Amino acid sequence: MILSGPLVALQHRAFAVILSSLVVSQAGFWMSTVTFQWLIAKQSATNPLTLGILAFFNYLPLLLFSVPCGYLADRFDRTRIIVCGWLSIGAIAGLLAAGSKLDLLSVPLLYVGAFAIGTGLAVNAPASQAIVANSVPRNHLASAVSLQSAGQNLMRVAGPALATPALTKLGATFVYALYSSASILAAAAIFRINVQRGQGDSTRAGLIHRIQVGWQHARERRPALLILASVAVVSTFGFSYTAMLPVFAYSVWKAGDSGFAGLLSAGGAGAVVGALASGLRARPLSLRAAALHVVALGTCLIAFASSPSYVVSLALVAILGGVAFATMTSLNTMLQSLVDDAKRGRVMSLFILAWGGMIPLGSLLIGAVSGFIPVPVVSSLFGTACSLYGVAIFIYARKPLATTEVAS
Repeated sequence: MILSGPLVALQHRAFAVILSSLVVSQAGFWMSTVTFQWLIAKQSATNPLTLGILAFFNYLPLLLFSVPCGYLADRFDRTRIIVCGWLSIGAIAGLLAAGSKLDLLSVPLLYVGAFAIGTGLAVNAPASQAIVANSVPRNHLASAVSLQSAGQNLMRVAGPALATPALTKLGATFVYALYSSASILAAAAIFRINVQRGQGDSTRAGLIHRIQVGWQHARERRPALLILASVAVVSTFGFSYTAMLPVFAYSVWKAGDSGFAGLLSAGGAGAVVGALASGLRARPLSLRAAALHVVALGTCLIAFASSPSYVVSLALVAILGGVAFATMTSLNTMLQSLVDDAKRGRVMSLFILAWGGMIPLGSLLIGAVSGFIPVPVVSSLFGTACSLYGVAIFIYARKPLATTEVAS
């Protein structure tokens, strides 16, 4: 069957397998994420700082390791890197399942587990981003990126929806064991596919030089650096509210476990729609259009934080998730369309650094400030920062940047 539009990338078997393995593994990841937050919230009485520290440790490896792992994605076979990453995550999740069974998962050990899982994801992330471009023709890249993002966010709906009954009826041990199994299945699926290896980099230069080459390539392919800066701002101020969702559910709206799962699922549902909608465009967004997305994201965050009730917040968090991931998917596609494949892993590691690497800092910041200012107020301030940045980029992008500027 010949597919078109945002689904056109699915006609390529290698990409279909990559997407399927991603969906399986991401289901386990989001179930485990809810489990981490659920266990921490129960042990800390939903303390915002404790939850912020959890998100910090979970995403810190992306800040520390994404750039050198981008070098690995250009230097070595991307398929094998992904397989090793998922097998490692499977082993870590298995240890967490054992720790839960033995009732050993204290708050410090949960932090260690979150950091270990995050390290496995940091190893995988640049290679996973780069291998998508190796599995489809260039003219199907926008479809592939949007489907990849949609698949991830579809599991943001299914994962929390499955996690709450699994936690209450079967316990954290079952969830972590399921994540371990899903990761191993994902590794097995990826191991069996053949994709174009990419041009690679045949030079014998060291790690630091290769990273510098990736940074220089981003500087040359304008507006790549502005795209990366936008990703960093959106991650710091536009995504850190997710670390505080337990506070909104348990403390602000008194909605309990089902309310927490509902917020995650509604946000994930909106994210799927937003990611798929970005794939409907025949060409990537312009920088000015992306700036307007950032303004809209900040406005939606302010509206969500100011919601008068839990029911209204469900609709607002869905809209917020849609705008957030439409923005991030569009920025991803813009960046991928600018870079050479030989340097794609390193440039995409900068994307991962700007995305996941800044989330822990934003999460720690929002958790710390929330010790003095209510979480909804802090979230509104973060939304305002996002919108102001988007306005600034919109004004700045009126200047001609270069012939490599992405057309709208």
